[in-house]
Amino acid sequence: MSMSIKVDIKKAQKEIDRLNKRVNKDAANAINKTATASRRSIVGRLNAETGAKKKNLRKMLHIRRADGRGARPRLFAVITIKGKRLSLLALASKTEPVGDGIEATVGRINFFVKGGFKARMPNGRTGIFTRKGKARLPIRKERIRSNPEIFIQDGYTKLEEQLNDKILAKSMRKNLIKTVRQFNL
Repeated sequence: MSMSIKVDIKKAQKEIDRLNKRVNKDAANAINKTATASRRSIVGRLNAETGAKKKNLRKMLHIRRADGRGARPRLFAVITIKGKRLSLLALASKTEPVGDGIEATVGRINFFVKGGFKARMPNGRTGIFTRKGKARLPIRKERIRSNPEIFIQDGYTKLEEQLNDKILAKSMRKNLIKTVRQFNL
């Protein structure tokens, strides 16, 4: 008695590859949702500490998202804070005229702009401006390089402790389960 079993390895391999791609894609979605929630949490905490507007803080925090596609999927997300040139008034939690200029408080740092004044332009934008010479025009909008240290000084260690592995793992597990249920795997 002889028995012959034929197995189509190519078909099985295709099915395994399809499942692997699906798992990578679902894992990437869960990682990205967790990263977005973490960024939201960071923005809220920085706003509470510094008083800077959430919109401007969100612009400074950049998420490099996970990608589950391709032969080598990138199954991690990175949140970075970038220093950009932002309007001094947009970042300042408090401004007040002092002597022959204006003082703006950003985080725990005070900036003094000699000859500066706060104004609203005809197009509706506001800012802190200085004149280039003695003439009325031209004026120049004052910007600062939003150095991340302004926002993170003492709060960074607290933030790092609160975003430890246990919290992220719990959030990641929740998002992964939600994603898998959504696609009925």
